Amino acid sequence: MLAKRYRIPKIDLKKVFVSKNKVFYKNININFAANKLSHPRFAVYVNMNKSIKGAVGRNRARRILFDEIAKNQKIFVSGFDVLVKARMGTAREQKETRTNLDHALKLITNKNPNV
Repeated sequence: MLAKRYRIPKIDLKKVFVSKNKVFYKNININFAANKLSHPRFAVYVNMNKSIKGAVGRNRARRILFDEIAKNQKIFVSGFDVLVKARMGTAREQKETRTNLDHALKLITNKNPNV
């Protein structure tokens, strides 16, 4: 689980949500925006109407994504807010979701040389 300082508060979440910096990879979408902090911050968004049906599936997807983010947060340089959006199929295949998230995070690093 991520420490509270590495999570995006609701006040700043809208800025990341409407950010034009986006990466799409299979069943994961990632929005990211710059911040002026000395560490990156993360959030996971699972839409209950469009992406995953059932609370168990949504919570499973959140747990998988937060766990993978916690493992990979060292690859991020400070100064970014990252919002990970889950789509259909995220909770079904745990291994596939982990590799998809890894690829998406690498795309962010490639897309933005400051990361």
